[in-house]
Amino acid sequence: MPRHRGRCPACKRVGRLTRHHLLPRRFYGNGQHNEHILLLCKECHEELEVRIPLNTRLNDWQYLAIAAKYLKEKSHEEAVSSMWQV
Repeated sequence: MPRHRGRCPACKRVGRLTRHHLLPRRFYGNGQHNEHILLLCKECHEELEVRIPLNTRLNDWQYLAIAAKYLKEKSHEEAVSSMWQV
């Protein structure tokens, strides 16, 4: 899997990022919808993957909504944890 260096948009850690296909390859194949990629660190990628149903195909917007909700939750966690850092 191709990796890139940068800041994870979910947890804000800097490091190696992996490609998360917002529209699952198991339903859409490898060539379609390549523009729907989100670069995440390995930990966040794995956390997001478990939220996506394995055997049920959703509408495109539902996959995007799952990713958006995950990013929003991670952003909130980051904001709350940074409030308590001294």
